[in-house]
Amino acid sequence: MINPAPTQLDEALSAEWLGSAIAQSFPGVRIKEVRIAETIVTMATKVRLEVDYEAAPSDAPRHLCLKGLFGDHVGRMRSSGVMETEARFYQEIAPSVAMRLPEFVYGRVADDGPYAVVLMEDVIVRKGARFLTALNAYSVDQAAASLEQLSSLHAACWQGRGLSRFPWLTSRVAYFANNPPVPADELQSMMDGERGAPLPPAVRDTSRQLPALAKLVDRIPDNAHNLVHGDCHAGNVYETAEGPSFVDWQLLQRSSWALDLAYHIAAVLSVEEREASERHLISHYLDSLRGQGVEAPTPEVAWTEYRAFMAYGFHMWSITRKVDPEITNEFVKRLGLAVASLGSFDLLGV
Repeated sequence: MINPAPTQLDEALSAEWLGSAIAQSFPGVRIKEVRIAETIVTMATKVRLEVDYEAAPSDAPRHLCLKGLFGDHVGRMRSSGVMETEARFYQEIAPSVAMRLPEFVYGRVADDGPYAVVLMEDVIVRKGARFLTALNAYSVDQAAASLEQLSSLHAACWQGRGLSRFPWLTSRVAYFANNPPVPADELQSMMDGERGAPLPPAVRDTSRQLPALAKLVDRIPDNAHNLVHGDCHAGNVYETAEGPSFVDWQLLQRSSWALDLAYHIAAVLSVEEREASERHLISHYLDSLRGQGVEAPTPEVAWTEYRAFMAYGFHMWSITRKVDPEITNEFVKRLGLAVASLGSFDLLGV
């Protein structure tokens, strides 16, 4: 029996482990050689690889992408359960969601904790995908197309329908409201520095952020949650000839559809483009929901919820510490200025 979820990269890249993992979906696989095409290390490690088989079904993929939290330095992150969430998304939710997604090959949770390793197709080789970066120039048309994908996710369990099938799925908004990862004085110091410089003082005041998250938790009853991606900036998007697709499901959660709507629009567009096109994009999103047989909110309700849930994305980037400062500062500016212009904190009464 193989280790379900290795914590060391050498083990996960061995022909023995990969062969056993791939055989879960393609029985009879035996690997002769593993070649590394690219390794990307952020918090998680992603490895694009190619395998040669000694034996395999004709449809067994040769070009794959391995993702996990490898090494001793990310031990604390492993215990957070984010990789388990991603693996469970591909196993339990993705088959019933009308989204463009990579072909899932393997993802089992470790025997001793909430950790998993995920193996999927390499969409760069197999589908000609182009991965975007967090600060890619993103057009309004691109935003409209990716909102269509998000609406498919939201419609899958609209207003809580069928969400009880996934009892492991939690509210990350509630988690961060009750378990702040950055001490209050440190967060204020961070926002008093370069990242908060473009923002008005009322938005730089971090004492408003956790109360705002608490208000968001109270804003929707438990039976009205949706599936939401939770981290839908351009760095988690790739494009093929068919259109955009989302990756990185570590912050998948149960919350309001408006969380993804607000976060995505404000994160992918410049401040000026967002101000000029946000109402149009909200209308496009609502039309997309209706096209999937969902009774969409009214434009007035959607606008109000959009304004309120802008506070989530702003908080997530305010507390970010292990990302390139250029990216962090730009997202804090985009999302913070959206909070300011939309009056999100005032709307929430904080």
